[in-house]
Formats: sequence, C-alpha cells, structure tokens
Amino acid sequence: MAYSASKWGLRGITKSFALEVGAYNINVNCVAPGMVDGPRFRDKVCADMARRHGITVEQAVERHAADYALKRVSTGADVAHACLFLASDVSRQLTGVDLPVDGGWAML
Repeated sequence: MAYSASKWGLRGITKSFALEVGAYNINVNCVAPGMVDGPRFRDKVCADMARRHGITVEQAVERHAADYALKRVSTGADVAHACLFLASDVSRQLTGVDLPVDGGWAML
C-alpha cells in the first residue's frame, strides 16, 4: 500500500507543481519506469519466477517480456532517453505529464 501511495503521490505532486510554476516557463514532468532489466530484475524477479516454475532465468525473462505490449523489458537506456527527451526543447509543451517507460505494461 505504501509503494502504491507513493507513486500516486508523485503523480499528484507533478501535476500540482506544474500548475504552480508554469507561469514562470518551468516544465515539471515525471518519468515512471516499469521493470528495468538489470541485476535486481534478473537476480530477484526472474530468479524467483524461475524457481517457482522450474524454468531457467532466461526463460523467466522471456515470460516476463511476454506480458508487455512491446514484448520486451525496458532498459536503463530506455529510461535515460525518456529523461533526455523531457529535458530537451522538443518537449517544451509538455508539463504535468506522468510518462510511463514500461513497454506498454501499465496499459495492459
């Protein structure tokens, strides 16, 4: 419950802060990564799934990816690219946005 409340709190803070500082030409946005491929994902999430289902860690990675609309798990570079986009001038008309970087997992 605390984790969920913190995420919804960040969304509310992002929108409220964007409204407060928009008049000063300041954009406020939030990047919301889903599961990101890395040590925690492979050594904890996938290892646990592998043990539960009697499969390899690599098979667990594939099963996890199958749950995403894009059929792949996000990488650190995917999250970094979203941050670079929001920090650039090409996103100048975006504010108060909660940008999911999750390969479409949240919408499923």
